[in-house]
Amino acid sequence: MRILPKIFMATGLFLATSAVGAQATCLSIDYSGPFWVNHCSTSVWVNWSDNAYCGNWSCSDRVGAGQRSTASIGSSVQWCEWTGGATGRGPC
Repeated sequence: MRILPKIFMATGLFLATSAVGAQATCLSIDYSGPFWVNHCSTSVWVNWSDNAYCGNWSCSDRVGAGQRSTASIGSSVQWCEWTGGATGRGPC
């Protein structure tokens, strides 16, 4: 599991970096949808918190390998992502 507290904007997509250092992540956010976009070849689970719809880590989703998933994502978003089973891992 990776904790992703810092979000940066780059060409319409939000990309995440780990608090531990720059590590590759699978997910980015495309705000034209908005969508979670999975850039990896495996399914990814995500929990997130924002200042709009998903306060206090109340939202989660599974995004298939190489897929995108429509989601309610506000600004000031923080998320954690992981591969493998089971949803509901809490706030990272």
